[in-house]
Amino acid sequence: MQQDIIRRMTAADLMHIMRIEETNHPYPWSEAIMSDCFKDNYVSYVYIQDDEIIGYIIQTIAADESNILNVCVDYKFRKNGIAEKLMFEALNYCKSNGIHTVFLEVRSSNMPAINLYNKCAFVEVGVRNGYYPAKNGREDAIVMALEILD
Repeated sequence: MQQDIIRRMTAADLMHIMRIEETNHPYPWSEAIMSDCFKDNYVSYVYIQDDEIIGYIIQTIAADESNILNVCVDYKFRKNGIAEKLMFEALNYCKSNGIHTVFLEVRSSNMPAINLYNKCAFVEVGVRNGYYPAKNGREDAIVMALEILD
C-alpha cells in the first residue's frame, strides 16, 4: 500500500533533492544554492512516497511575507496532484504563522505551473523581463501573488 508523507526538508535530504533538481530542470540550482535553503528564514517541505522523496517546495519567510522559490516534482510522478499538495502545505504554514502575502515567479512558458498557481488563487502582479536563462537567450518571469486573509 502506497504511503504518502509531507514533512519539513532537512539537510539529510540534499542528495535526493539534488537528484530531482538536476533531472527535472533545464537550468538546475547548484548544490551550494540548494544548501542555503536549510537556513533559518527558509521553510521547505519534501513529498515522500513509499520512502522515496519525489518532490519538494522551498520558500523564504521575511516579516509577514513569503516567497516560493522552487516547486519540483520528479517527472515520473507528475499529474498526480503532488505539486498542489506541496503548495497547500506551504500555504497552510503561511496562514498558520501570520504570513499575509506570498509571491512567486514562474517562467512565462510554464503553463502547467501557471495553471497550478491560478488554481491556488495566485494572481499575476507583474513581469520580470529576461529573468530566466533559456535555450535561445532569456525568458520572462511572471510575478504572481496571493493575499492570505485572516
